[in-house]
Amino acid sequence: MPGRALSDARKLQRERQTKDGLLIRAVALYRHEQETEANRKPLSLRKVCKQIEDEHWSETKMKVKLDPCTLRRLVNGGTLKSIRNSEKSWLLESEATMVIDYAIEVASRGFPLSHRRLKEDVDNICRTRLGRKFPTSGVGKNWTSRFISKHSDRLSTYWTHNLDEKRGRAVNPHTNAEWFYLLGDVLKGNRDGEFDDAPPTSAGSGGQDQDDDDSDMPALASLKKDTYGDHGVDEDNNGGHEPIREENIYGTDESGFFPEGGIRVRVIGARGRKTQHQQSDGGRENTTVIVTICADGSSLKPAVIYKGQSYHVKWDQENPAEAS
Repeated sequence: MPGRALSDARKLQRERQTKDGLLIRAVALYRHEQETEANRKPLSLRKVCKQIEDEHWSETKMKVKLDPCTLRRLVNGGTLKSIRNSEKSWLLESEATMVIDYAIEVASRGFPLSHRRLKEDVDNICRTRLGRKFPTSGVGKNWTSRFISKHSDRLSTYWTHNLDEKRGRAVNPHTNAEWFYLLGDVLKGNRDGEFDDAPPTSAGSGGQDQDDDDSDMPALASLKKDTYGDHGVDEDNNGGHEPIREENIYGTDESGFFPEGGIRVRVIGARGRKTQHQQSDGGRENTTVIVTICADGSSLKPAVIYKGQSYHVKWDQENPAEAS
């Protein structure tokens, strides 16, 4: 599947990185030519550039033009322009890596940095290291945008989507890992009988212990048979129960829906318009649908909850999903 098109800034960045790599190869080739035997004339700067260009074309089918004057400057001890620019950066390379890692970490927790907050953090880092040498106004107005563009292989910008605070607290690696660990233990039957050793409690006003009351034993035996099948207790597992069967494992979820006209839909309108309005009552009434599926592939009839003052018979007559 094709990815998103690169921005012009990202294209220029990749072209500059490619050219810098080729110039480094050209410097190494030229110096190697100068160390060849005296009976062979070494390649000139122009021919070295031409050879590196041809090699790159044969490898990638992409044309890159190298300047012999730039190659001469590098051979004489010059520095690549990208390296000189990086030395002028406010952040050191280690500091930039730290800022990128921090931005990714806080975003994964649901607290992404804005351009303003990123600028504040960078200003604090630079002001701590440079002191009075750092401008009081901090980095430039467009510095954060250029920083994200420079490190676009790791950072990007997005429109935020609201995440409820309670859901955000629940969605974390520790909670998820503990939940699946507990679920695996239950499915394997490792937690069966965990509360069998609970102390007895008094039942009724006569103070009779619950162990002496066998009135609920048939119901418990029936529940055990429905849950674990006819086998009941696994004697080979030190009296533990068999793992829960698939037909007794259910998962449920709910979704909310707005009435017709309450959400955006694709419609047909006159050509040349930027916006096509659609009239609606503007109500925000919500209908909740609860679905339940079983691990064996079956499902229960959905449950629909919505506001109403009375029950209409036609709801049962016009109910293809057989919802309750």
